[in-house]
Amino acid sequence: MTASWNQTTSLGGPIRKCYAASCDAVVQTYSGEWLDWDHYATNGSGNRWYYVRYSFGSGIPHTVYGWIYCGNVTAPC
Repeated sequence: MTASWNQTTSLGGPIRKCYAASCDAVVQTYSGEWLDWDHYATNGSGNRWYYVRYSFGSGIPHTVYGWIYCGNVTAPC
């Protein structure tokens, strides 16, 4: 299956290892940063989370993948 990335903007918040607030944070995003999302999932609490790709860093860029809560991005909640 090929990823179909869509662009959204962060409102600020952590990217996590899984789609729950109790999961460890991978990295913190800040308002106005671009993220790409591939798909979303709804957790047991009924909250939508997006699976995202986030590239950052000056000089040597880093790319991380993980989950961000829909209230922390401009994509639909």
